[in-house]
Parts: sequence; C-alpha cells; structure tokens
Amino acid sequence: MPIALAFIGIGVVLLFSVPLALGLISATLFLIAGVCFFHDLRLSRRGCRAQGTVVDFMLEEECYLPVVEFSDRSGVTRRMTTRTGRGIKQPACGNRVRIIYDPDGKSGCEIDTFFRRWGVTLMIAGLGVLFAAGARFAE
Repeated sequence: MPIALAFIGIGVVLLFSVPLALGLISATLFLIAGVCFFHDLRLSRRGCRAQGTVVDFMLEEECYLPVVEFSDRSGVTRRMTTRTGRGIKQPACGNRVRIIYDPDGKSGCEIDTFFRRWGVTLMIAGLGVLFAAGARFAE
C-alpha cells in the first residue's frame, strides 16, 4: 500500500514538474541504495566466513534464492537461504561456495562474491544517478 501511495504522489508531482518528479525518484533510489549499503557493510564487519554447499533453491518472485548448508564457527550445521538470487538456478546444487553469514542470525547469509554482495546496491545507486541526470537535463 505505501508503494502505491508513493507512485500516486509521484504521478501528481509529475503533472506539475518533470524535474521535481525525477529528483524525487532519484532521492528515493539513493535512500534505498544507502539502506542496502549499510546492511551489506554490517554483514562485512560482523560476518563470519565459511565454506558451504548449495543444497536447494527457494523460488521467490521468479527469482531462485540459493539455500546453503554450512558449519558455523561453533561447528553447528546451519541451513540458510541467501537474500540475492537470479532467474536461473546458479550456482548448481552440490557446488561448494564461500559464504559470509551473520553469527547472530539477523542479517542471514550471502554467497561471498562481489556481485552477490554489492551488485544490487550498485544497480540501485546507478538508477539514482540516471534519474538525477534526467532531472538535471529536464529543466
């Protein structure tokens, strides 16, 4: 519901000022990118690394999220679903992967590659830059 209200608000602003609407979209994207950045930064600082095995995939909104099984630093076997997925099942089940996980369990785990950890943040920030440029040149 809040997203629908945001789109309605942007639509109203767009009727009066294209640069303002593009600027608001840009600011929203930068805010979302900032939240993603701090979430990933928290996982980088507090997280522990381990070797894990992809054992399954969870389908969520047409995106396959890898389910990884690993032993934490206490030797306890854990099974967690990553937050970042793709439209295809990758890496394949049975593949060994390096992961980073939150020992408190608050931030979950992620396969420890640059794109899987920072890709979403960079794409959202990139869209923010495009909308900001559009706002600047729409004047």
